[in-house]
Amino acid sequence: MCDQLNILYPLLISIFIFLVVVVISKITKYKQALKEKNLSIIPYDLFHKHNAGMVIV
Repeated sequence: MCDQLNILYPLLISIFIFLVVVVISKITKYKQALKEKNLSIIPYDLFHKHNAGMVIV
């Protein structure tokens, strides 16, 4: 029984560390995607509103 626990705990710890790394990488990719979307959407909205104002006037 002790041999199984000695093998099991490092395996569980390594799996946990792997999952934490995966989650952190997903979060950073998601934040970067949000920044790219915000950077691409905001100038488009400003350009669109500016043109709409010119068309109305």
